[in-house]
Amino acid sequence: MVKNKAQLGEAVKKFVEKLTKNVEVKMVILYGSYASGNPGEYSDIDIVVISDDFGNNRLEEMQLLSRLTLETDVDIEPLAFSYKEYLNHSTADFIHEIISKGKIIYKDGEMNDI
Repeated sequence: MVKNKAQLGEAVKKFVEKLTKNVEVKMVILYGSYASGNPGEYSDIDIVVISDDFGNNRLEEMQLLSRLTLETDVDIEPLAFSYKEYLNHSTADFIHEIISKGKIIYKDGEMNDI
């Protein structure tokens, strides 16, 4: 678990930097307990990665994200969606929750503060 916002920002930034060297990322959204400001002792960092490079081979996508997560040494739990999937599933409860309560931390090449 990261202990403060600065550590959270550094961990996510490190992950996004590694990620953008491997895929063309449109957006990264932080959701869950860290986005709401209520992380517990064992909370992981929940993020959604949106890229047009995703949506073709789920196994390869999850292997890539898992490898990058291990390289950051922080408990990040990433999910992958293509931009088309993100737009088409925006009414699904899970995606709606991410859109309504999540925080966009990276979009079109720009990192935002957490």
